[in-house]
Amino acid sequence: MSENTSKYKIRRQCVDEMYELGELFVFAKMAVENGMFKDADEAITKFSEGLSKDIGRLLPRMIADKTVLIVGSDYERFFSSRDILYPSSLPPAVIRYMKPEIIDNQNLDKLPVNIVNDINSFDIILTNRLLMYFTDGECINFLMDCLKLLRKDGLLIINEPCEKLNLEYKAEINKLLDESEKSLIDINIRWSSVYIKIFESIECFIPEKMELYKFQVIHCSPMSSYVNFGNTFKRIQFKLKKIVTNTCIEDMPSTDCLKRNISECFTTDQIIVNSICDINRNYFADNLISHFYKRFYESERTNLAHVIFQCRREEWYFRVNPFSIHTNKNDFVWVNETCSEFFNSFLDNAKKKGTRKLKLSYSNNSINDLIESVKEADFKVKSFFSINLLDEHSLEFFSKLRCISTKNAVFCLLESYSSIEEGRRKGNELRRISNTYLSNDVSEKICEEAMKLSLTNSELNYFLKRRWHLMSVFMNGPE
Repeated sequence: MSENTSKYKIRRQCVDEMYELGELFVFAKMAVENGMFKDADEAITKFSEGLSKDIGRLLPRMIADKTVLIVGSDYERFFSSRDILYPSSLPPAVIRYMKPEIIDNQNLDKLPVNIVNDINSFDIILTNRLLMYFTDGECINFLMDCLKLLRKDGLLIINEPCEKLNLEYKAEINKLLDESEKSLIDINIRWSSVYIKIFESIECFIPEKMELYKFQVIHCSPMSSYVNFGNTFKRIQFKLKKIVTNTCIEDMPSTDCLKRNISECFTTDQIIVNSICDINRNYFADNLISHFYKRFYESERTNLAHVIFQCRREEWYFRVNPFSIHTNKNDFVWVNETCSEFFNSFLDNAKKKGTRKLKLSYSNNSINDLIESVKEADFKVKSFFSINLLDEHSLEFFSKLRCISTKNAVFCLLESYSSIEEGRRKGNELRRISNTYLSNDVSEKICEEAMKLSLTNSELNYFLKRRWHLMSVFMNGPE
């Protein structure tokens, strides 16, 4: 066995087990100290059950007759813990395993898959704590191979820690490693925004299909069990779909270009947004939105969500501030970002504030993907809110949203316009879903709030030269 192979096996098989044991020990200790459980064994059992549900939710509702590749992880236990529909007419899922030595060329003949012969063979590929052990180049190569192995519309489901190891975790891990093993620990922790940009940048041409493919991030969010047990918002789940792209082959980014972007551009972009979020604590619609959410009364039902869709804008001030919203104690606030850097910054702030009733997610500007994520998490929508949604979206998604809403759910948009034609177009779009929508002119309030922010003259003029209306519709959902 080569030295590299030995090193890699220790990284994956030994260190990863120690990492998980360290996490479980610390979480159990915290849970017992906080009075959540009577002893560590009960805490570990509940935490493990929660993880099973977390990961199971990312799997398709119908996994019968699917071909699944599990790469260097223990996902098999999540299949037995989840209610998966298996119609009698279909066989169960076909599950194949790829052991940790996937990046060692000397072990290629031992792999259960062949990149050449198994192209377009898998419906789902699963990984758990894998990319953290890869260099940037290894990470890119692995994702390229996944694009080759997956069928069109196939899913790559990934779980990765996106924050530095807790010092207490490290202490517990070091207790279980000898000195030679400690020197082999080489973990690459990347921001969630860096992962998202890697996923969205990689493209692969498959000659057999004569098509160019890429990944679309259809879901990205913290794992609920880590939030509830350890206030850890940056253990992230990613759900990617293989789709056809119209990019020219000549425009495909090279591996060297991607590696440079990971170490330079992607990281710099996140640092810039972090500094913006640290400086600016107030947003232009904070007071208006807070007043809107006061209308919702206490509910005894669980898993009710106030969903907020952040439109694709780079400016920080066009967002809803997730931490300015205060609903009753039972409801969740589910904020979906379409900018990976703001998603990562909000995760940092959520950890600092220690909130448990905030769900943060990312999708690539797709409201339908957000609706599907809310549905898969078994939440019912109590309200939906967005700013200037109609600038680039139609309301074709409304019927899907209504299907997962409560009976008295409210659909609310804060929309602006600079011309009569633009205002009429937005009004007509709302009339497609209801002839009796409510509209209030809030231009004066919005301008007053905007003038309190640190904006340039051109940024402030955007607010002053537009009319702002708060428009709402009752969704009349099935429940």
